[in-house]
Order: sequence, then C-alpha cells, then structure tokens
Amino acid sequence: MKNRIWLLTFLFVFSLSNLAQAQGLFATIDYRTCLVLHPEMKDFDFVSQRFSRPQLKRNDMAIMTAVYERMSTQQKVLSPKIDALLAKQSKVQENLAKTRLNWTVEGIKLAQLKISKAEITKRVAEAELRDQKKIDKLQDEILEIEKEIVDIKDSIWHEVFLSRAETVEKLEKIVVELDETIKNIADQHKVACVIDDTLTAPETPPEIIQNIPENTPLWSNPAYQIILQSPLPEPNTFTIANHWAPSLMKTIENLSFQFLPHRKDVGSLVSTVRPAKLFITGGIDITEAVCRSLFNKYEFNSYLIESLIKGIKMFRER
Repeated sequence: MKNRIWLLTFLFVFSLSNLAQAQGLFATIDYRTCLVLHPEMKDFDFVSQRFSRPQLKRNDMAIMTAVYERMSTQQKVLSPKIDALLAKQSKVQENLAKTRLNWTVEGIKLAQLKISKAEITKRVAEAELRDQKKIDKLQDEILEIEKEIVDIKDSIWHEVFLSRAETVEKLEKIVVELDETIKNIADQHKVACVIDDTLTAPETPPEIIQNIPENTPLWSNPAYQIILQSPLPEPNTFTIANHWAPSLMKTIENLSFQFLPHRKDVGSLVSTVRPAKLFITGGIDITEAVCRSLFNKYEFNSYLIESLIKGIKMFRER
C-alpha cells in the first residue's frame, strides 16, 4: 500500500514538473496588495464600502462641517427605519436557521428508528426538498431588506460617497484594468499561469458603519491619499527639495508598509465582480512588477514609485 502511495505521489509531482516545463513558469501574486495600491483606490473607504466623491473638498472644514450636519439630520430622520429593517432582517435570518436546523433534528429522530441508512437519507432529502421553497423565499427576503438598507444609506451619504451601485461599477473598471496589467506582465515574463489566494482568505471584515459618528465628519482612511499627495520634487532637478527627498522617501516607504498590514478587507465587495482564485507557489512573484506598471501608467513621481515599491517589498518579506 505504501509503495502504491509513493508511486502515485511521484507520478503527480512528475506530471506537474512536465507541465511547468512544457507551458512555462507559474507565478504568484498578492492580488489584494495590487488592488489596494491601485491609484484609483485612494478614494475607497473601507468602512462604508464605498468610494468617496473625488470632487468633495475634504480639506475645507467649513464645507465638511455643513455636509456633516445635513447628513446627521438625515440620519436622525431615517435611523428608526434602518433599525426596524435590521430587526426584521435578524428575525428572517433566525427563521432561516430554524428551518435548516429542522433537517438535523429530522435526521436525529430518524436515526433512532429501526430503518436503514438509505431510508434515513431518503427521508431527510425529502424534508429538505419540502422546505427548499420556504428557504428560497426567506433568502430573497433577506436580500430585499439588505437592498432597502443600502438605498437608505445611499440617500444619507450621497454628498460624500458614491452609491453602492456606482461603487461596484467603478470597482469593476479597476479590477478589469488590474487583471489586464497582470496579463501583460505575465506575458512579458513568459508566465503560463498567475494564481493568488489573497481573495480566498479575506481578513476579518470591518464592522460596517450603521450610524454617522458623532465625533467627526470624516471617517475615511486617508493613508493612501496622504502617501500620493506627498510633495516630492521632480527627479534630476537641482533644488533644495532634492536634498530632503531621501528622508521623505523613507517616510513614504514606512507609511506604505504600515498601510498594507492594516488594510481592511475588500474581498467581499470584489467578489461581486471578480471570482476568487486558487493559490499555487510559483517560480516568480510579480506583485511588485504589476504595481510598478500601474504606478508608471498613472505617471507617479519616480521618487514616489521607488518608495512604494520598497514599502511593498518590506511588507512581502516581513
């Protein structure tokens, strides 16, 4: 038996080796890093799961205070409706859980009878089929409640954030551009397959905000915006600013390194526009190359690019 297992293992490894030689290298990628560092993701708010409106003058506190006051007023008006919907959703989810639990109870009861396992399986399947329409109806009800909650939040936050539908549309364009960049880099490296696991194992998602915080009108994570707005000088220009560039580059490098480990999960939203991929350890990693290609496309300052790449490298090697 052991010899047979060893033989099968050898044939499997040998087949993979031949496949790699015949079709080229496998490559790996930290897709989430490439996604959160996409230039357009600077406006993404991980708490609300929406993009902020780029034209919003966030640095003008007078404007933001007025916007916040209007949002707070709208929040107070609509908050009871949101709470009622959440309570209703919780009750429907409870009914759904009870319905599914009935199948387990049914199986336990049948197991106590003097009937065959095949008969038990048959009766449990019949019970599941009987309840399936009820389950489908409950699931549809949950989705409808969720849509109502999203629509209410969109109406409250419309001055600051894009709607959920607009957010998904924008995210889809970002994902398409990122996937095209990955394909181009893979072609350049003559890679047969690029695979990742960063969307199949998402971080613990942040608590989705239900109410506007009372302490501040701003709750978006501005880390990436701060990084991209750093006042770096142009390369090869003889100014005093170039003297301080290395110090500023180190600061940006550290900021990006800190941003990446503490990034919030965006996988649940991305999964609506891109299915998760499987991971296999490959011969090369193209994370940095893909990010550099995007940074160049959006004409980032070369000092900024090098700082971000070093930050990515620190994160990947930690």
